[in-house]
Parts: sequence; C-alpha cells; structure tokens
Amino acid sequence: MSIAATLQLLAAAPIEFSPEERCFVLPGVGRKRGLTKILSALMPVPHGEPEPGEPEPKRCRRSKTDPVPAPVIWTHAAHPESRRWISRAAPSCRAATTACSLEGLDDEAGRAGIGRAYNTRHGSLVDEQLKLRVAGGRLALRDKAHGPMRGGLDPCTATLLDYLEWRKQRIVAAQVPLYSAEMDVATAIDFLADDGTLYELKSSTVTEREALRRSDRSYELPRARLTRTALRGTPCSMYALHQLQLYTMCSMMREMIGVEPPAAAVLRVSPGVVREYALNPWFKERSVRFRRAIAQQTGQHKRNLRAKRHVRQLDTPAAAKRQARPLDAAPSKRRKR
Repeated sequence: MSIAATLQLLAAAPIEFSPEERCFVLPGVGRKRGLTKILSALMPVPHGEPEPGEPEPKRCRRSKTDPVPAPVIWTHAAHPESRRWISRAAPSCRAATTACSLEGLDDEAGRAGIGRAYNTRHGSLVDEQLKLRVAGGRLALRDKAHGPMRGGLDPCTATLLDYLEWRKQRIVAAQVPLYSAEMDVATAIDFLADDGTLYELKSSTVTEREALRRSDRSYELPRARLTRTALRGTPCSMYALHQLQLYTMCSMMREMIGVEPPAAAVLRVSPGVVREYALNPWFKERSVRFRRAIAQQTGQHKRNLRAKRHVRQLDTPAAAKRQARPLDAAPSKRRKR
C-alpha cells in the first residue's frame, strides 16, 4: 500500500485528540484511555539513578532470551556536512521551551523550567514544531508568529531534521491518532516518514557527554523483572517499555487499516545526538500475550470474552432454528408432563 493511501485511511479514523480535555475522544462514545498511561501502570519503571551515598538497587535476574538493545548512534560531530537546521536553532532547549507558547501548557512551572513539567513542555514543543513542518513546510519553522516558534527552533527538532535529511527521509505526517477496539486504548503516532517508517520520538535536553552516558545506561539497564502481572517475565526497563509501546502502535495500525508499517523505531534525540532503536522481534513473538495484558488493564478483555460467548450461542442449532422460523408463525406447543 502506498504512503498516500495509508494516510487517507488513517485520516478517516473516527478517533481524535481534544485539546480542551487533553485526551482522546471517540465521537458518539466519549473519552478513551491513552496507551502511555496504561503501559506505565503495567510496567512501572523507576526513573533516574541512585543519589550519591544511596545503595545500589539489587540487580535483576538476567536471561539469555532477553531483548538486547542495539542502537544506531548518529552525531553532528561525525557528520559535519549535515548542519542545515542546527545552525538555525535556538541557543539551547531551555531558551526555546521557556519562550514558546503552547495551547494548554502555559503553566508557570513549565515556563520556569522546573522538573517534570518542564520535560513535558519540551516534548510537546518538539511535537508541535514537527506538526508545523508538515502543515506549513520549511518556511513555517522560520515564522515566529506561530506559538511554538516564539522561542526559536528547538535544538532537538533541528537535530532530528538533520538526521532525517542525512537518511534521505521526509516527514509526511505527525501526531496521527490511533484507536484499538480490541484493547480499548488510543494513542498518536509521533511521525511517519515518506517510506512508511513509523517513528516514536523521545526527546531530552541532556548535552554533557557523561550525562549522556549515564542516561543511556539508565535507559537500557533492566531494573527488575515483572512477576505479578500478565507480562510476567518481561524485563522492566525504559527500553522494554518504549519497545512495547512501539509494537502496540504497529498492531493498532494493522487493526485500523489492515497493514503494518514496513519499519518502526524509537528515536532518542538530544541536541546533536540521535540514538535509533529499531523494533525488536522479541516483542512481535509475544504479541498475543501483550495485547491481552493491555485489554485486561482496560477491562476490554472481559467484554471481548462475553462477545465471543454470545457469538457461540448464536451458532448453535437451536438458535439457527429460532432465527429461521417466520415471525407470524404460531408458537410451538410444549407437551405437558
């Protein structure tokens, strides 16, 4: 299927994101749960590293069958010819994030660059600038009349655009909503490339080399192994969480339009550095298990089983006989005992 036909089918999907309610809405049904929160509840990964003087956490049990991260690392330093967008970017992520204007995210904590609110604001800024790139082309990223561009082009956005130009790819869609009736969850594709590749974007403001090294180790290192959920045996790490999110998005796309993307990857972007993690086959091999776990978390699994039982009851000979009987037929007489 061509990328144009794929985009037409995705655009016809009934699910949409409501900026007022800050959630996904299915017309005629109501609000729907987001995939990110459901996966965070299934796989609660601790954030950060131990503080100085704090004891190291107990290492989890390793397995030979665990998925192994194999990132492809791209840097501006190794490709000095690909500096078209980074040369036009703001001096820092903080400068671009604190000066921009984003609908629904104009809180004081985010503007002041404090904690998780600042990280959320920065991630939303990168998403909005990519949407501007798709809707208005290159010139839209130079116009500071747009709210997301008031602080300038974010260095993470510039790094991502340089990386895609180096790969000879072009963004054709951003923030495309998806919905799965089987799992009863909704999410959005960060962006699609012109060759059909699906990308999930994770942006970070870290720039120091030592901080990047610690961030990579914290991202890939399993913190524990899940034992009491439907995902029993899955290593608990940010890498596994994002790979599970990526696979679920591919399966939701197949459920909606009948085809999967030819390739998918998670992109961890920092100013000047891109780390690409392709979709690991380990998660495709356990697809039924993962989809069932998500459906159980949302309560859709019980409804699916109830619907299957109802279909089986309709397939019985007695049900077929009742359906074949005319509506005006006289009721059958039962023999009295």
